[in-house]
Amino acid sequence: MRRHAAQLTTPPVRLLLRAGWLLPALLCMPLPALAADPAGMLTVFVGLPILVAAVVVLGVLALFRRHAWVRGLGTLVGACVLLIGVYVACVDTWQFWPDRGAADAPTQVAIVIGYGLLWLCLVVLTSAVWRGTSRVAGDGIRAPTRYP
Repeated sequence: MRRHAAQLTTPPVRLLLRAGWLLPALLCMPLPALAADPAGMLTVFVGLPILVAAVVVLGVLALFRRHAWVRGLGTLVGACVLLIGVYVACVDTWQFWPDRGAADAPTQVAIVIGYGLLWLCLVVLTSAVWRGTSRVAGDGIRAPTRYP
């Protein structure tokens, strides 16, 4: 059986997906520069931007969750970012909770609560993408929309 040239080469997307597990491993490695930084630097400058970007990406993927490749990609991205979020919370965020009488206590509390809410939003979006079902009528056919 003859194979076409397109079948002999591995697309770059498949290659990236195969090596995709390396990204969370690299992001979870402790950074030497953070050793001298105060608590909260990893949360504010690494954790929050990653969670916000993942929520945006998973929000877009949730719109197209009927497709199998979207469910696979969304579940992979969501699971990796959830693990990164747990790592950042264990390493840095819990130390960021303010002491009594701290001058910037409301800001620190808002950041920690916002981090937790973003993580919970990511859990909900990941589960929605993983389930992959959209709202349909009882027999599996999308209900028609009628306008008066």
